[in-house]
Amino acid sequence: MIFGSIRNFLIGDDIWEEIHASNGRIQLAKDHIDRLFQSAKAMFMDLGVSETQLQDLLHKTLDENNMSNEPHVHTRWW
Repeated sequence: MIFGSIRNFLIGDDIWEEIHASNGRIQLAKDHIDRLFQSAKAMFMDLGVSETQLQDLLHKTLDENNMSNEPHVHTRWW
């Protein structure tokens, strides 16, 4: 298995978005999620969740892992 950015470089079939959290909220969440879904559409990928579901999952993940001020959170699909 080829992981993350190496896979993207070699095969070109992975998309990702880096987000930042501050005070328990994702900074510019709508912009990041919109961009991720635009990339998925361009790659003919179905992410399997709606934009609202993804935002809820991201917030839940941050909350449950004490990541409310995490400067680097990555979402990846391949």
